[in-house]
Parts: sequence; C-alpha cells; structure tokens
Amino acid sequence: MQLIAGGNIALASEVVEILIKTSIPNQLEVDCTAYLLAQSTQKVRGDQDMIFYGQIQTRNQSVLLVQSDSNDPYLTKFKINTTLIDPQIQKVTLCATISEPNNFSRISPIHIELLSGTQAIANALIQTQSKTEKALILAEVYKHNDKWKFRFIDQGFNGGLKPLAENFGVVIDETITNTSPTPTPTPTPTTVADKLAGEWIQGSSNLGISDCNLAQIEILKTGDNSVEASNEGIQYSQYNSSLKTCGGELVSKRYQLLGDLILKDIQTGIKYDNFFYYPIKYQKYSTTSEENRVLTFLDDDSFCIINSTSNNPAYIKLERNSISNPYKDNRCYVKSNVGLFTAEKPKTLITTANFLNVDAVNSTSSAAFLSQLNEMGQKGYKIVAYNNKVYGNKTVNSYMKLANQNTRYSAIVSDRTASSVSNIYFSWLSKLNENGKSGYQFLHSVRPSTDLNFKDYFLKNENDNASYTYDSGYLSPLVDTNQLINVLNELGQKGCRIIQFKQYFTGNRAEILDNKENQPKIATCVNSSKHNGTYTYRYKDYPTESSRLESTLALQNMINAQAKDGYRLVSRSLDISATKKNGLLFMKDSEELDVGEFKVFSEDIFSNTPILKYLDKRFNQQGQIGWLYTNAEFVNANNPKSIQADLNDFQIIE
Repeated sequence: MQLIAGGNIALASEVVEILIKTSIPNQLEVDCTAYLLAQSTQKVRGDQDMIFYGQIQTRNQSVLLVQSDSNDPYLTKFKINTTLIDPQIQKVTLCATISEPNNFSRISPIHIELLSGTQAIANALIQTQSKTEKALILAEVYKHNDKWKFRFIDQGFNGGLKPLAENFGVVIDETITNTSPTPTPTPTPTTVADKLAGEWIQGSSNLGISDCNLAQIEILKTGDNSVEASNEGIQYSQYNSSLKTCGGELVSKRYQLLGDLILKDIQTGIKYDNFFYYPIKYQKYSTTSEENRVLTFLDDDSFCIINSTSNNPAYIKLERNSISNPYKDNRCYVKSNVGLFTAEKPKTLITTANFLNVDAVNSTSSAAFLSQLNEMGQKGYKIVAYNNKVYGNKTVNSYMKLANQNTRYSAIVSDRTASSVSNIYFSWLSKLNENGKSGYQFLHSVRPSTDLNFKDYFLKNENDNASYTYDSGYLSPLVDTNQLINVLNELGQKGCRIIQFKQYFTGNRAEILDNKENQPKIATCVNSSKHNGTYTYRYKDYPTESSRLESTLALQNMINAQAKDGYRLVSRSLDISATKKNGLLFMKDSEELDVGEFKVFSEDIFSNTPILKYLDKRFNQQGQIGWLYTNAEFVNANNPKSIQADLNDFQIIE
C-alpha cells in the first residue's frame, strides 16, 4: 500500500519494523530518532523516552533503533513492539536530522517501508529535492480507540537534533548532539489542508439499505488552504438484508474514477459551541462554479462538508448534530487504510512516462497531421491515442515520452492508389514493405474520399536501425478461433508479429483460400530485422460477469494469469467473425518472456474524464508511477514492450 502524507494504516500485528532507506554523500551524516509521547502532554516523560544513536532502545525494548553504518545505501530500522509500550504512551514519533550546515535537499529521496514480519504492508516516499529543513518528522505509530496505527507524515522542521528533541520535551545535553546550537524553532504548523491529506471513505445514505458500495477519495494538499481529491469506489463483502448493515472485509475496488473535487480558500476556523468549522469554496472538476460551504471535523478521523455558509452557525450546529454515523452520510468522510486503485504502483518500476494531450488534427489533412507527428516526435513523444473526445465535443491526440528512452521519431505519409477494390489490400501491403525497408513501421491509413486513393502514415524510431518486412495469412470469413490461432502461429514461427486482423475484398485471386473465398479475413504481420525470435498466440473469450466491475476484475485475473506464462494482451476486442466478437488475443515473444505487470480499469480514461486539464492529470498520474497507456482503453502496462495493443486501423507501433 502506497501512503501519501497524512495517510494511515491499522497495524494487524503487535510487532512491526519501519525501514528508512536513502543514499547520502560521504561528507554528510543523518541521524534517526524516536520520541515516545505521553497521551496527556504529547511530550516525552523524560530522557528515557528518546531513542537515538546514544540510546538505541527503551528499557523493555518496546522500541529498538538499528542505525546504518553505510551511507550508500543508508538503511535504518526501527523495531516496535506495541504490546510492550507503556500505557501512558499514546504515540511514537519517528524523525531524522542532518548534520550542519546541510539540509535534506542534499540527499536522495527517502523511502519508508512498514513491515509486518517479512511482509511489506505499506510504503511511502519523501521527495527531498526541495527540502530546505535540517530535520524531518517522518512518521508515527500512534494509538487510536485502543488500536495502534501507522501514519506517514513528511513534515519539515526548521532546526537540528537539539531543537527537535526540545520540541518534544527532551532536556538535552550539548554533548549528545553533533549539531551546532541553533535557536529553538517553531515547527511548521499543521493546517486544515495537512489534516485533510490522505485516504478517506465517503459515507453513503444507501449503506445498509441497498448496497455496500462506498466512494473513496485521495486528498492531496495543493496549498496551505487548498486541496484536490480524486474519487473512486470500493465495495464490502456483506450485506445483511435483515439488519441492513454492511460488514466484512473489502472485496474489491471499483476500477474506475467516479469524479473529482477541489476544496480551496479554506479559511480560519470559527469556534461555535464546542466545535470548529471552516468556511470553504467547494468545486467539482466537471464544473467551473464554486459553492460556499463549511467543513467541520467530527474527530481526527472524520470530517463533513455541510452545505451552508459561515454566517449561519446555528444551522451548521443543527446539521452537525444530526450526523449519528459518518459512514451513513454522504456529506462525511472517514479515514481509510485502503489506498486508491489509481495510486497503486507496479511492483517493479521499469520507466516513468510523460503524456501530452494536444488538439486533434484529422489524418485526412496530411500536411497538418504529419507536422504534428514530427513536431511531437522530435521532442521524444510518440502518439499513443488518436482523435478521442473530451469535454465540449473537443478531440485530442495523445502522446507519450518514456523517461528511459532518449529517442526521436520521424513520420512520413505515402500516397497510394489502388487499381481496383480487390487491390486495396495488396497495394497497402506493397507500401508496407516499401517503407519498411527504410525502417518505417506502419501507423495509420486514411481514405479521404470514396475514390480508391489512400494516405498511409509511417513512423520511425531514429535510434533504431532495424528494417521491416510484412506478410499475410488468409482465413475464411467464417473462421473459428482454432483456425485463427493456427494461422497466427504459422506466421509467428517465422518471426512475424500480427499488427492487423481485418476483412478485405480480394477478388478471385488464386492464392486466397484456393479461390473459394473472395472476402477473407486477413492477418497482417511485421518482421523486424533485429528480432530473431518467434511469436506464439492464445485466444480467450472476454469475461462475461454479471457487472462491469466483476468483468473487469475477471479480466485483470485473466491478464495476470497469461502474463505468468509469458503472454501479453495484444487485443481486447478482437472481431473474429460476424458472430464472434470481443475476443482477447494474447502473444508470447520468445525474446521477451517477462512481459511485466498490468493494471486494468473498468472505464476508459477518455470517456470518464470530462475536462482536458484533468485528462492530462490522470494520464501523467499513472505515467509518473510507472504505468503506460496501451491503447486498449483501460489496460495499462509497466513494460514498454507491452504497450502495443488492439488490432484496429490506427496502429500504435512498438
């Protein structure tokens, strides 16, 4: 589970380990400390409650520090046994300090892992590039409602070890610190935005009435008084029709985005009766209008947004007092230990990616489209999606740049005229082989009019000196899946990778199915001069579960099962015949057996993102954590070799 600042997770076991990893230049020193804070004062009770390099454990070993003896990698471990922690202690705060006069921008990003036994149950990342502080509050293990939890904090502190320790109530002798004396600082105050950052479950008036589905949001701090939230959905395992309750474990996350929201202009809290409320501006991403509302915390783990203004405190109190269970009120949110599906990272990071969505240029306008392809290609961006609609009937072309590739792309367009309808395919195949000799792979064909004139687009990786040849396999329009796989495997054994499967009129050419069919299904494939392996294919029926969610989960499981065998998805909607559609085609490359990992959403990113700004955000959100768009609408991959998918007219090349 990936945690963001403010995110927490319940501890299922009594003994946990927190690993702190980074790389440090040899001339620098980093020290990790832990402070055991009393519930009544939120301070240490004495020197015995500070764990550091001079005192590496508590008397009963409830907290143990194992300090690194190497700078690269720097690895420090805290081992915490919650059953041994004194009942007076409510919190164990974990911190780090750096030697004077340096700050944390001098070291690599800090990785934090929470382990239960040998299993990592949560992790977090601190980006240090902009950290100007000399101390960091990393995380805390704390007790809430008699249960222990772990929270990721990532809060800077303007001072070294001595002022940090004094902030937590330690009376520290000058001899135990390796930092120069500095004035006692004031820690960065916790704002409302800080308190909101994290994972939350939104309540539902239907909970325990009609279903067990709940929305979940991830809130990110965007300023001292503003946050943004992405909204997804989750589902719980039980619904008791007699008791009208939902319970049990989380069984699935909805692999989709339900919406987003912005909270901004969070004002100073107003105390009324025995609680505070905060006037805010509330805005949904799907609109540009702002609404005046108020935000109030029920406790540290829940808050509500009330549709009211700050000048009506009596009404705010009335509404607040009417909330008996935040889980059953869609105005309220409760802290969650379940991370959003969109934030889940691949186990292995191969590369990150940047995406740009630009105004679509129709491919019938060859000069304009060619210009866009080359302009983006020279910046290292390759087209990955074409002519998709967004808000206001606007269309965009989407481009991707991989961080681990320093390449450029060049595009050309070839004019083609077929001598007859029966020659459309063969004239195209001739163009494929003609341009393939020069290292250009097929991208897209367009027929601007009803005439037999075509424009064929080709794309070349300028860092790749391979040449390409194209071949065909012919099948009856009544083809079954066994016949298809046999033909594809015959081509694959020649090292030819399928790029298109489509029906064409070919006339009575003797080489086509022994002259028995004049409108065959044709499998077209490409062979690279730099590829010396073979390809093998499998066909699977698309999952047909009772709901979109369950079908998506089944698809994820199917893709994962095939990946274990070295097969990757190359089409998730293969039209085999008039009666057999929407099939799944998987391919194994003998030179690329590790196909990587996949993440399947239940909704296409385009159809579920109404505004271009947030389409960019969602593309790049996935790209920056290592997920690459595959053109299969809702299937993402972490391996660049697995991003070619869907055998349609517009081909996304490898």
